[in-house]
Amino acid sequence: ASAMLKYVVIGVGVVGLALAWGWYLSFPGLRSLMIFRPCKLLRKKVLVEAGPGRHKVIKVTLGLPAEDLGVDFSIGEAVKIRGAGLGARLYSPVATRPGEVDMIIKVYPRSKTWWAGVSSLLDEALEGGTVQVSGPY
Repeated sequence: ASAMLKYVVIGVGVVGLALAWGWYLSFPGLRSLMIFRPCKLLRKKVLVEAGPGRHKVIKVTLGLPAEDLGVDFSIGEAVKIRGAGLGARLYSPVATRPGEVDMIIKVYPRSKTWWAGVSSLLDEALEGGTVQVSGPY
């Protein structure tokens, strides 16, 4: 009887986790902490060139996936952009329009720190390409 109760408890726990996961993923947008979606890099503009004692600064405009056009990317929230491997970094939008979000990125030289790789990846990305995004948070 106690062995049967153990399996019932495990079964109820598994069903509960599955329901909670489904509920979490049912929210619109890119809000999942673990799921990144491709967003198109629409535009990229250099605002400040790198020089002695200063880093390059770029403005990037990302297009939101069609299923996320109704998501409110408000100023003050953040989006997570994935770099190479598992590294990701949060960036705050500076402007939003329907289907688009702008961010200002300070480009750090590549190094062994995970966050420097994200800004370099954005700097090297081509317009029309995609970057992996999660959020807003």
